[in-house]
Amino acid sequence: MTLIDVRRSHERVDHTYQVIDRLAEVDVSVERAETASRGYLLAPEPERERTYRTSVVSITPAVEQLATLTAANPVQRRQSLFH
Repeated sequence: MTLIDVRRSHERVDHTYQVIDRLAEVDVSVERAETASRGYLLAPEPERERTYRTSVVSITPAVEQLATLTAANPVQRRQSLFH
């Protein structure tokens, strides 16, 4: 294994971790939005509405980054949200 091979391998591993981080970010944002939405329906308080709106706003950029990260990798694309 050459130094170039090691570097490419490291880049692929790093890329995989970036995809995992974006997936986790989407998951957390969706969960927060769902929780805040249910909470707001039960007890309409401004803080719950703010939490919902903040969570919803963060979902789109994370999904867009995930789409970009997985665009060239069919395996990751199938395993992400975009299959």
